[in-house]
Amino acid sequence: MQRGAGWEMTEDPFAVRRWLVAFEGSATKECFELPLRYKVNEEEKGLGQGAYGSVCQAFDEVTQTHVAIKKLKGVFDPRNPQMTKSTVREIKLLQHFSTKTKSPEGYHPNILRVLDIFVSLDGDVTPQTTKKELEEKIKSFNDVYIVLEKYDMSLKDLINAKSALEESQRAYFTYQMLKGMKAIFSANVMHRDMKPENLLIRTESCELVICDFGSGRGFDAKKEQHATVMSFTTTQWYRPPESFLEDLTREPDAAELQSAEGFVLPQTRMELSQALDMWSCGAILGEMMQGKPLCAAAGNDILGQLNTIFTTIAPLTEDMLKEVKLPQQMVALLQPTIGAGRNADLKKMLTGQKGLDGEDFCAEEIDILAEMMKIQAGERISIGKALQCDYFSQYELPDAESEFEAEEFKWRWDECKDDPRGAIWEEVCSFNQGLNEAVKRRLAAET
Repeated sequence: MQRGAGWEMTEDPFAVRRWLVAFEGSATKECFELPLRYKVNEEEKGLGQGAYGSVCQAFDEVTQTHVAIKKLKGVFDPRNPQMTKSTVREIKLLQHFSTKTKSPEGYHPNILRVLDIFVSLDGDVTPQTTKKELEEKIKSFNDVYIVLEKYDMSLKDLINAKSALEESQRAYFTYQMLKGMKAIFSANVMHRDMKPENLLIRTESCELVICDFGSGRGFDAKKEQHATVMSFTTTQWYRPPESFLEDLTREPDAAELQSAEGFVLPQTRMELSQALDMWSCGAILGEMMQGKPLCAAAGNDILGQLNTIFTTIAPLTEDMLKEVKLPQQMVALLQPTIGAGRNADLKKMLTGQKGLDGEDFCAEEIDILAEMMKIQAGERISIGKALQCDYFSQYELPDAESEFEAEEFKWRWDECKDDPRGAIWEEVCSFNQGLNEAVKRRLAAET
């Protein structure tokens, strides 16, 4: 099928245009195979590119709005099963929060909304395509596209631009972030990857949404939540101390103890707790205040990161070490950290300190930050209490907290692990009734 401009809108739900999009730092262009309603300016650079996907801007000729289209390549590569799980989970979670929030619109204003989902069916579907060929295309597609609301930049981009965020802007961003997290928690979901890169903003209105649910997890609140062990994946600088201490509960081998890199694990396994995401939200507020990550240790060294936390936020105590039952080798390695962090006090450190806007941090801002970043997870402030803090008194809270809530997210990977393509195809059809009906007609017809 022909690529680029010159196509007229048609009623053919299989019709696509192919666009070549260039990205910063890449010598090759990425092909986006899009339904006819989406138009791309090939003179513009793409919005971003990573290991598993690319994002470009497009104009939706049906809604007359600009959108962001995320292309995920090779979703079903057998060499990368985690990519498959992450994609299906993100689509399911985005769809849930886009349609199952208790609000008149059905979606939450502080969670990124999915607008469309489609796939590349490996070549054109024409009137000459047989029933068997169409069935094979549906069973073998590998590239998935997610159409999302378009925002100006991430919060990380804004911070990196050295923008002097005023206290009122920081408060409004934090308030919106916590409103979104309240809906996520109410659905019995953990985000598990909260960081400035996963918060998108509109610069003029200061609107903020939470994005990237590829690491999100649902859990059963009726069961013993803290007995469920699973990995916690957020970027190291935004992880709470208990996640690192949990890493250290297994016996290290000799090579790890002697390594110049320190004691490092590629992935953490730990208990589910909303307190984990709350710490990450606090770390994001702290970064907005200081213009740099609050607890940033060099490299991927667990002991180095713990040392940074316990010398910045609050001291590590002997009682904490006893609580997590660390091996003796680890206790010995952490002794210098206990000594170095005896005087650590986040509130004292920030009191009287000025932000990038030249103004002193207000007491209410320091208080909410300290409450979100309590060293002991059980002492960390809850999402409900956080939204009621004096720091957010300037915003009109709704009478009914249910406005912030979403229906319980009940989907689990076991439901589709034997047919993940089928699960994504169901979502594609739910967004594209015309395509769904056309496929049914073609498959019902005689070959």
